[in-house]
Amino acid sequence: MLNNKKITKEEYEEALNTELKIIGKKEDSNYISINYFRDSVLEELKTITEVPASTIETGGLKIYTTLDATAQKSLEDSVYSYINDDTKIETAAIMMDPNTGEVLALIGGNNYSKSQFNRATKAKRQVGSTMKPLLYYSALESGFTSSSSFTSEKTTFTFSGGKSYSPKNYNDRYAEGPLSMEAAIAYSDNIYAVKTHLFLGENNLINTAKRLGITSNLSEVPSLALGTSEISLIEMTSAYSCFASLGYKTTPHFIKKIEDSKGNILYENKEEKIETGLKKFGAMLGDNVEIGCGSVLNPGTVIGKNTNVYPLSSVRGVVPSNSIYKKQNEIVEKQ
Repeated sequence: MLNNKKITKEEYEEALNTELKIIGKKEDSNYISINYFRDSVLEELKTITEVPASTIETGGLKIYTTLDATAQKSLEDSVYSYINDDTKIETAAIMMDPNTGEVLALIGGNNYSKSQFNRATKAKRQVGSTMKPLLYYSALESGFTSSSSFTSEKTTFTFSGGKSYSPKNYNDRYAEGPLSMEAAIAYSDNIYAVKTHLFLGENNLINTAKRLGITSNLSEVPSLALGTSEISLIEMTSAYSCFASLGYKTTPHFIKKIEDSKGNILYENKEEKIETGLKKFGAMLGDNVEIGCGSVLNPGTVIGKNTNVYPLSSVRGVVPSNSIYKKQNEIVEKQ
């Protein structure tokens, strides 16, 4: 500028000695994993046929997402309080509304700058004992009750062709006697799970999982009861949501609505509930819950542990632990 005589030497010297002020500086995001959520939105956008690819490339779209900023911050605070940046352990988490399928918050990995691979939607891992609730629902549907018993002891299962399978419990501990389904799920007993799985038929659990929305390949083997097949987190989240939505299935999604630059609606998610063919789920109660006489627990109700419900109550939704349910919208914390 000085050489081109656009400014004087005095103006040049003044510019050199003036402290720079950055206008419109973008502050660092408080949300560590927001880029994983953004990537999920872009992936879903590519699948929406109502929005032409040319429109996406030219820009101007208004995309309304399902992100809940409060839920995202809460999820991150919870997860990253246990996992720091220096660890090699990877993680993933999803928070989803079971009644709509809206993904409210998502963590796809420990550090986006180091790895952009979204483990919440793309990674498939063995799901372990999280498969057991699906197995036991399948058993209940087949006539089991919470008191149905099998003997829990060190067991070797033998099959045709000379094959055998010897699952173990954690710490190699067993009841060494009859164990009810209620106790089996509480203690995550592997012997009870495999016996139930084989009694029902190995294809029974697979059919239930498919009805709940799991699309990954599931092996028809005894160890499936212990979650040895690899399934994505978003699939398991969707399957578990059926427990809270009275047996209905919803499709997990990240986009609510898309408008063009003029405000015309190009796409809107209808949040359709899909009938799974499963019977309605009943209420789920925590330990030491006391229900008053004549009370009704509506399907899908979840009551936390150490909670008391007044007589003649009609309860629905989620009741926190350590509380007293007097009536709808009047729940107090125990002192």
